[in-house]
Amino acid sequence: MALITTTKCRPQTEQANANSGYTHRFDFSWRTLNGLVIGVNTAQNFRIGIVAAGDQLVQAHLHLTVPFKVSSDAAFNSITFDFGDTGSATRYLSGVQINANGSFVVDSYLGPSGAFIYTAASNLIVNFNSMAAKDLTNLDTGKGYLEFELLRHSDLLKNPTIY
Repeated sequence: MALITTTKCRPQTEQANANSGYTHRFDFSWRTLNGLVIGVNTAQNFRIGIVAAGDQLVQAHLHLTVPFKVSSDAAFNSITFDFGDTGSATRYLSGVQINANGSFVVDSYLGPSGAFIYTAASNLIVNFNSMAAKDLTNLDTGKGYLEFELLRHSDLLKNPTIY
């Protein structure tokens, strides 16, 4: 499985950040997976950002706007979503069901108690995981977004001030 770098993760506007506290957003839909050569029984992962030593991911929110499915295949029952990094692909969210035919979860949260401070640079990664004998590229419905708050302490650590 190849790691796909995407530019779909974007900083939130100041207004959105003020309203929610989330600094970045990754929008995804069934079209994100359409046209990729994945194959059955596999997952697809996307690098949505890079963090530096000293950065802290404080909180995250996964929202499923429209559950994922293949309209012509009622037996496609499981697609799960993970959010993590190079060290642990499931550090923040693990196995969140996003399939309409499964017990999908509309909103999943990582609260501030799950915060993680990086000691080295890392990739932020999301995974879409398929059930056995099914291909993610057959999806024709589904949409959601992932928001997260990333604090960039690395600049402060490089230039500490003595009071």
